[in-house]
Amino acid sequence: MEQNARKLLIIEDDPIIANIYRSKFEKEGYEAEIAADGQVGFYRLHEGQFDALLLDLMLPQMNGLEILRKIRAQKRFEKFPVIVFTNAYLGNIAHEAAQAGATHIFFKANTTPRQIIDTLNSILFLPSSADASSAPPPGPSNSFPVNRPTTLTAPSAPAGWTPPNQFPGPSPAAGPSPPPASTQPPPQSGTSGYPPMNPSQPSYPARPASAYPSPGAPTAPSNYQATNPAGPYPAGTVPAAASPMMSSSPLFSSAPQGIGTGREGDLAFQAEILRTFLETAPESINVLRKLLQTLTQSEGDAVRVSHLLDLSRKIHSMTGNAGLAGLHAIPQIGAAFEALVKELCGAPGNLNASTIHTVAQTIDFLGVLIHKGTAADSGENRPINILVVDDEVISRRAVTYALEKAHLKPISVEDPLMAYKILENNVFDLVITDVDMPGMTGFELCTKLRALPHNKSTPVIFVTGLTDFESRARSVLSGGNDLIAKPFMLIELALKALTFIIRGRIS
Repeated sequence: MEQNARKLLIIEDDPIIANIYRSKFEKEGYEAEIAADGQVGFYRLHEGQFDALLLDLMLPQMNGLEILRKIRAQKRFEKFPVIVFTNAYLGNIAHEAAQAGATHIFFKANTTPRQIIDTLNSILFLPSSADASSAPPPGPSNSFPVNRPTTLTAPSAPAGWTPPNQFPGPSPAAGPSPPPASTQPPPQSGTSGYPPMNPSQPSYPARPASAYPSPGAPTAPSNYQATNPAGPYPAGTVPAAASPMMSSSPLFSSAPQGIGTGREGDLAFQAEILRTFLETAPESINVLRKLLQTLTQSEGDAVRVSHLLDLSRKIHSMTGNAGLAGLHAIPQIGAAFEALVKELCGAPGNLNASTIHTVAQTIDFLGVLIHKGTAADSGENRPINILVVDDEVISRRAVTYALEKAHLKPISVEDPLMAYKILENNVFDLVITDVDMPGMTGFELCTKLRALPHNKSTPVIFVTGLTDFESRARSVLSGGNDLIAKPFMLIELALKALTFIIRGRIS
């Protein structure tokens, strides 16, 4: 290790992700140290002399937001570089992290170590070891700096989108017609056919440190054991005080060795991570199924919340690992899945037959994606077209808003007869329709839809208040793929939509 190496503290409870980032930063000349829970990391930050902090927000003992707020209230850490990981579907947490003083926020599911390294080198005014021209380009919407007032903007619409009420009626093979050039923003460079990982956010200023009370230096709890201030933990180890999870990793205790820096090293590194992830992920799916079984057999909100937290942590780990492996579909589904389970933790009363069905359905689909490996990411560059049909304006807006949580922009119509005309002349990836509508029911619309060659296999989700057996049976008989009952959780419908869209792309 270089004598004047910059020191980095990584507070991350997932042992695989933590060791991967430590290994990569050490190869770039950093001294990197791991803390496996928020409380250990908070006290270690005050013990050592670190130059920067890499902070996951979802941590045991003390969450990342709490750490960020406490250190920003101290003069010593007012300008201290803090790079934060979060889930793109947990938009409120990203807002709070920005207001609490994060220097830069990355969406964990589609961020590579190279992007983090280059960002931190820039913040610390260090040269990048990789040639900028050969470094992998960052995703179009996987992060944003927040050390100044920031506006988060939605990525441009993919080519081929048609806004509501603009249907010239092209041939079926052409898909929905684009609006005039003056109203159609060009696609972002690198934007894929899968929706980007960050939902649109409004602008907001970073909250100054003075907005928080100054607690002074922290006092360690009586059971806290200080880590060795002389240097980072040895490769593959962490202190016992950190977390027992770190010694039970199903993948590896340290990141792959013998891989260099730069573009070539990044590719070799990612290939090794991908191979290991695909080898071990089936066992993770089995764990998720066992956790769901335990959840469904439990009684009482407190017990269910505990099981939901276990499920959330496992999904969080899988999503981050898949992102590091360079996959796209698995992190996309995983991030939305984690957001659903997090919402259920806060409202366990919403754990019902519908949400349990969605959780089981998602676990099974993750298993399919893992089996397909990189082939599951094929066809990403095609635009996504969704039709929402509902005669009630409030319900239609709710469905549209739910899709926008996953950055899906649907065509929305109230008249099922008009919807059928649109379906006759356009190809869609997904149709979401109410059941009880004047002129034509959702079941009738679905039956007619199945007679159209270009939409005969388009997935159809019924959104309705009819939850009895008869309506479910009719949805199957009319060719529907799924049914969700009102009132529904917004993120649940978003997750269902993502699942059917990606399933259709890879089938």
